[in-house]
Amino acid sequence: MTQRIRYIVDRKGIPKEVIVPMNLWNSLIGQRARKRLSRTGLRKYLGTIRIRRNPVDYQNRMRDEWN
Repeated sequence: MTQRIRYIVDRKGIPKEVIVPMNLWNSLIGQRARKRLSRTGLRKYLGTIRIRRNPVDYQNRMRDEWN
């Protein structure tokens, strides 16, 4: 079964909003609710990094790689 999703665009054709069927919406909201992490679930992401450089310089170098 295909879901009819409608996009609302501005005058320039840039998407601004989406209209989705209720059954799809409820499914997406249900998936989101199941993915919430508890404090214990978040612990696996806890940590620090140690760098020997100036953090701002390091950050700028990392961002330069994106361009």
